Amino acid sequence: MMKSIRILWLLLSLWASVSLFAQETLSGVVSDYAGGTPVAGAHLVYRNTQEGTVSGMDGSFALPAPSSPDTLICSFTGYETLSVPVVPGEKLLHLVLKPSDIGLSGVQVIASTGVQTEQGFSMARIEASAIQQRLGDKPFPEAMGAVSGVYAARTGGGAGDAKLNIRGFRQDNIALLLNGIPVSGVEDGLVFWNNWLGLADVTQSVQVQKGVCPSSFGVNAIGGAVNIITNGPHAPQGGAIRSFFTSYGYRKTSFSWNSGKMKSGYAVSLMGSAFGGEGYVEGTRSSGYGYFFSISKNVANKDHLLVFTAMGSPERHGQRNVPLTLSEINQYGHRYNREWGSYNGKENRLSENFYHKPYFTLNHYWNISEKAFVATSFYYSPGKGGGKWSERFGTSPSISLYKNGSGQIDWPAIYALNQTHEELYVTPEGEEVSHFSKIVQTTFHANHQWAGMLSALDYQLNDRWSLKGGLHHRYFKSSLYETVEDLLGGEFFIEDYAWSLRGIDGRSVLKHVGDTIRVNSGSYIHFLNGYLQAKYHHNGFVAFLSGSVSRNRYQRYDFYHYRSGEHWSKPVFLWGGDVRLGMSKRFLDAHHFYVNGGMFFKVPYFKYVFGNYTNQVSEGISNEKIYTVEAGYQYAYRHLGIQVNAYFTIWNDRLFLANEYNQFLDPVMIKGLDARHRGLEMEASYRLPGVLRVGVFSSVGDWKWVNDVVANSYNNAHVVVDTIRVFADGLYVGDAPMWQLGGYAECVLFDFLTVRGEVRHYDRLYAGFDPVRRSHPQDRTQAWQLPSYTLVDLHLSGVFTLFGQPARVHLAILNLFNKEYLLRGVDGMDHTASSFAGFPGFGQTASVGLTLRF
Repeated sequence: MMKSIRILWLLLSLWASVSLFAQETLSGVVSDYAGGTPVAGAHLVYRNTQEGTVSGMDGSFALPAPSSPDTLICSFTGYETLSVPVVPGEKLLHLVLKPSDIGLSGVQVIASTGVQTEQGFSMARIEASAIQQRLGDKPFPEAMGAVSGVYAARTGGGAGDAKLNIRGFRQDNIALLLNGIPVSGVEDGLVFWNNWLGLADVTQSVQVQKGVCPSSFGVNAIGGAVNIITNGPHAPQGGAIRSFFTSYGYRKTSFSWNSGKMKSGYAVSLMGSAFGGEGYVEGTRSSGYGYFFSISKNVANKDHLLVFTAMGSPERHGQRNVPLTLSEINQYGHRYNREWGSYNGKENRLSENFYHKPYFTLNHYWNISEKAFVATSFYYSPGKGGGKWSERFGTSPSISLYKNGSGQIDWPAIYALNQTHEELYVTPEGEEVSHFSKIVQTTFHANHQWAGMLSALDYQLNDRWSLKGGLHHRYFKSSLYETVEDLLGGEFFIEDYAWSLRGIDGRSVLKHVGDTIRVNSGSYIHFLNGYLQAKYHHNGFVAFLSGSVSRNRYQRYDFYHYRSGEHWSKPVFLWGGDVRLGMSKRFLDAHHFYVNGGMFFKVPYFKYVFGNYTNQVSEGISNEKIYTVEAGYQYAYRHLGIQVNAYFTIWNDRLFLANEYNQFLDPVMIKGLDARHRGLEMEASYRLPGVLRVGVFSSVGDWKWVNDVVANSYNNAHVVVDTIRVFADGLYVGDAPMWQLGGYAECVLFDFLTVRGEVRHYDRLYAGFDPVRRSHPQDRTQAWQLPSYTLVDLHLSGVFTLFGQPARVHLAILNLFNKEYLLRGVDGMDHTASSFAGFPGFGQTASVGLTLRF
C-alpha cells in the first residue's frame, strides 16, 4: 500500500507541474470600508464550485478564475458578507467590506475578535472550510494543530478525548469562549471536548489568541484564548448534507441549513447530526448525535436584534484512561486498551463516558447610536452524565490486576471472586453476612446547572479613542455522587464508611444497584467579573490598556461526610484581577510591530480551595501571580506573509493536582509551584496565485519549574495520608513539545481537484513529572524525554455537480507513513523508558467524505 501511495503522490506532483500554468487567476485585495485597512483572514469561496481561499496578512487573495459564471462570496466576522458576480476571464477585484449587521457586531463585541494587522497581540484564524474538510473524526482541538506554539492531541483515544496546550500552558489556563461566552469548567477550568462533538459542524471560524489578549471575559487566559464563532443570523443562505466514514468503522452524517436574512427580518440556522461506530483504540466504540438551532429577529427597529441559540451533543463512548507502559505497547500494539473485556460474549468496559450538556443562549444586540453599541447575553447549561468507575472492599485487589491472556479485563475471574469467596462481614447491628461483592462497577455522576448574564458596551469617543467595558455574572451548582452499577456476581456491596468523617452514623452498610457510595457532594459558586478597556487608533498605531476585577464566592456541600443540616461549608470569598496593555504600529503597508504585557492575579479554582475533598478550606493557598511580556513582527506584501514573536512569562504560586482523574493512582496536590515559560514562534506563508499555497510554522520553547515545594498525598478515599517534599527546581514542565516544526502545501489542479500535504514535527517532549517520585533532594534528573516524531497527512478534495447541485468529495490519509509515536505520559521512578507510562498516537487511518450543497 505504501508503494502505491508514493506512486500516487508522484503522479499528482507531475500533474500539478503540468497544470500550474494552464489556469487563469482571479486575484485581488480585501479591505475595510472605513479606513481601507487590509482584512487578513477573510474567507472567499465560489458559490457553485465551493473552491475557496483565505486573504493574506496584506488582504490579498488569489483563486483560479471560474470556467463559467459564478458568484464569489467574501465573509469575515464583524463585516457584512459580500457577494460579487464573476465571469471567465475576470482577473482583478478589490473587495471592500462594510461593518456587519447588528448581529455580527454583537458577537465581535462580546468575543473581542479582531483583525490581525490591527492588534497588539499574536493570533491565528481558522475558517470553517478548513475545519470541516480536514478535521474528520479528530477531536476539535486538532483543528488548531498548525498554529505555532499550540499542541493539540488526543489523550487515550476515545471520541473527543483530547487536550490543548498553548506555549506549554495546559487547558485550565487557556480561556475557551463560545461566541464570547466562557465555557471552560467553573470548578477546574478544564474542557471535556466530548461534550462538544457536534461543534465543528456549526463553527464559522476559530480565532486563537496567544499570550496577552483582549478576550474580555477570559479571566483564565494565561496561555491564551480560543474564540469559537458559530453560525447564526450572519450565515449565508443555503444548506448542506455531509457524510464521512473512516477506515476503522467510525461514521458521521449531518444536515445543515441557513435561511439567510429573510424579508420578515427573521434568520434561521439549524443542524442535526448522528455519529458513532468503532474507535481506533480497542474498546472505544461511540454513539451519539448533535443538534444546533438558531433564530434571530430584528425587533422594535433595525437597531435591536434578538438571537436565540440552542445546541448540544449527547454521546456515549468507551475510553482509555490508564496510561500504558512501553512493554504493554510492544506486546499488544498501539491500539491496545486494558480497560475492557468480555463476559458471556458481551463487551464490558471499565472506562466509559456518557454526557449531555445542552447549551442555550439569548442575545440582545442594541445599536444605540453611531458611537455606542451594547451586546448582552443570557445563557443556561444543564449538564448531566458521568462515567464508569470501580470500587473494592477493604484490601481486595484492584480490578486492574485481573487480566486474561490477551491483556484485557478478566471479567470471569472477577465474577468468580465475588461468587465464591468465603469471607464474612459483621454489620454494626451484629448480623453476619456473606456472598457480598469484593469488586463492583460504579457510575460516577457529575451533573451541574450553570446560568449567567454578561453585557458589554463599546463606545467610540472620537475617531481615535474608544472605550469598552462589561460585566459578567455566573451561577453554578454541581452534584457529584457515585452509585453502584453492577455487583459483578455478588449479592450486595459493603460500604463501611471507614473514611467518612461522620462514620456509619445509622446508615446501611449493605449497598445494592443504584445506591450511593463513597461520594455525595457538590459545589455552589457565584462569579462576578467587571472589565474596562481603552483603545487608541490613529495612522496605523494601535494601543490598548485594560483591567478587570473578579470576585468568586465558593461554597461546598457534602452529605457523605456530614449530616443533613451540617452539610454546607462556610462561604469563601476570593478576589482576583488583571492588567493588560499592548501597542502596535503598521507602516509602509507591509510592516507591523507589536508589544504587549500583563499582570494576572488569578484566583485558585474551587478544587484547590477545598483540596481536602471535605468542607475544610485548604491552608496555605493564595492567588497565582503571572507576569508576562511579548513582542512580535509581521511582514505582509502581496503573496508573502511572515510573523515572528517572542514571549517571556513568570508564573508564581501555581497550584497543581496530579493523578486527579486516575482511579488507580493516589492524587497529589502541590502548592506554591513557580514556573518560567519563554519561547520564539514563527509562521510564514506564500501563495502562487490560483494554484499553490505553501506555509511553514515553528516554535521553540523553554518551560521549567524553578523551585521546590511541599505537597499533600491523598488515598483513594480522598483523605490526606502523607505530606511530602517535592524537588522540582530545574525540571521541564513537560506534557507538550518545546520544539515544533511544520508546514503545508496546497495545490489546485484543473479547477476541480485540490491536493494538500501537511507535515508536523515535534521534539523535546518530556513526560509530566509525578510529584510522589520527586521526594529525594539529590534526584534532579529530567523526566524521560519521549522520542521525537514526524507526522504527514494527505488530503485530496474534488468538486463536481451532483443532482444539479455543487458537491465535494474529500479523501484524507492521516499519518501517511504509519509512524509509531507517543503523545504524552507520566514519568516513572527512574525517569527512563522502562518506568514511563503514556498514550501512543494513532497509526495510519483514512477517511472519505461527501458534501452536497443546495
